[in-house]
Amino acid sequence: MQVTWSVGAVVAVLLSVASYLFQLPFARGIGETIALILILVGVWTIVAAVFIIEKKDRAFYGGWGVLMALLSLFAYLQPAYALGFLLIAIVLLIVAMVFAGRGKGIYTASTSPPSPSGGAPAAVYPVNCWESSIRGFPSEKTHLTLPGNSTPS
Repeated sequence: MQVTWSVGAVVAVLLSVASYLFQLPFARGIGETIALILILVGVWTIVAAVFIIEKKDRAFYGGWGVLMALLSLFAYLQPAYALGFLLIAIVLLIVAMVFAGRGKGIYTASTSPPSPSGGAPAAVYPVNCWESSIRGFPSEKTHLTLPGNSTPS
């Protein structure tokens, strides 16, 4: 049986809920239980990034593991400190992703317009919508006939 990230995340959530139900000292309230879920899933994500996840995705999973673990700080620290640590972690995640993604071309801006998929031509709309029946607008050359009226209006 292969252990995946999701198995560990489910176990972390179930352990946290069980801790809440047994009223353990670190999970007596809903806020503390949510913080416990975040820290356990965050730590599991870091462990999975090191040992289970493919090398190309390690920085991504590791960074998100740190972010989830830091999100749990709201239950233990003042909100300003928790937010400060979270912002620092986001900046470090961005820097790590840029350095981990070097040579892949993911973080570059494209200078050309997007090309249609499958070689299909892009939709072209006429400049003057009255020259075609786009969106149900009648053209100038057709006449509307009202029900019960045989003469064009």
